[in-house]
Amino acid sequence: MFWAANRLTLYTHLLADIWAWREHYSDCECFIAGDFNIVLDSKDAVAECVTSFINNCSLVRCDDLFYDQKVDTYVNLSLCQNSQIDYMLVSKASDVANIFVLDPDVNYSHHFPVIADFCSLKFYLILCHPINLISSLCINYAGTSFCC
Repeated sequence: MFWAANRLTLYTHLLADIWAWREHYSDCECFIAGDFNIVLDSKDAVAECVTSFINNCSLVRCDDLFYDQKVDTYVNLSLCQNSQIDYMLVSKASDVANIFVLDPDVNYSHHFPVIADFCSLKFYLILCHPINLISSLCINYAGTSFCC
């Protein structure tokens, strides 16, 4: 129970900080991506907190825009665990041309790279990794890839 309470507090504070930055740069569109370490479609208290944040801040989950990409992004074969815990959120859905989750032949992580194609890059990039290291993230714009 102790971890669950601290986890919810951690996410609440992190989301408040993110929204403070978003308000500060309100003239720009917003893109938040990374390992959220939660399944947003679950009934977990943290998932409900993040989903409420997404809705209250008029953000859109990119996996909801491209439903065929609503797939597992974390797969650990040795532990027999898999889930969708890596997400991309945007403030302007029309800026997203496509997203896809790669399943590369060689991957040194349990996370699959999530790639987004954008029509516009007028936003500040916030890489969100509250607990784990960021998973592979690539952004393609006008034929140029930005990866981290």
